[in-house]
Amino acid sequence: MMHNGLTRSGGNEYFSVPGHTPVIFSEVGGRTLYRLLARDAGGETEGVLLNETVPSWVIDIVVEKKLPKFIKVTFYVLPHKDLGYKSFRRERLIANDFLQIRKVIEHVYEKVICGGSEAGSSAGSPTGDRGGGGGTGAHQGGGGGGGGAGGGTAAGPGGGAQSNNANDDSSSIAEDKVELLCNDRLLDPNLDLRTVKHFIWKSGSDLVLNYRPLR
Repeated sequence: MMHNGLTRSGGNEYFSVPGHTPVIFSEVGGRTLYRLLARDAGGETEGVLLNETVPSWVIDIVVEKKLPKFIKVTFYVLPHKDLGYKSFRRERLIANDFLQIRKVIEHVYEKVICGGSEAGSSAGSPTGDRGGGGGTGAHQGGGGGGGGAGGGTAAGPGGGAQSNNANDDSSSIAEDKVELLCNDRLLDPNLDLRTVKHFIWKSGSDLVLNYRPLR
């Protein structure tokens, strides 16, 4: 389309942006994964990189116009190899994919470190779900208990600023006592399970996180 001597792309029926507009993909913690200009997005090389960088749920929302789904992630939280444990409990946990790593750190601190055993835990998952006898996770409805709140929210029913402050203090204490890693990469507490699985774990198998107490 020509307008005042300038060539403009058709865009979509909702909006259009200038071709020089920067498009930046980054992690929750701020690390940039990929950067390009809007006018270059249709290139062959850029298309390949976008397919590798952009999670499928973003494509579903932006391209397919599908509402986001609440997706469950199954994962293990195991002691890091540096701890030297020869045997430990492998409990399969389940949580919403938008659950932040901070809530998993809280779970490890409260149920594993403070529970008297750094080699494993028989407590529920960060969302109140708990693996059954065959290693499968069973969903438990409603807000979670002491192990964290369902859906990654901090305050329970009837909670307010006081509850949020208490949970913030709990998160701060936990983060000072234990750290989580995936593929030997230290995880930012602000990342969520979806980001960790897509960009760090990079596998279709169950996500594996490793904890390491901070001495």
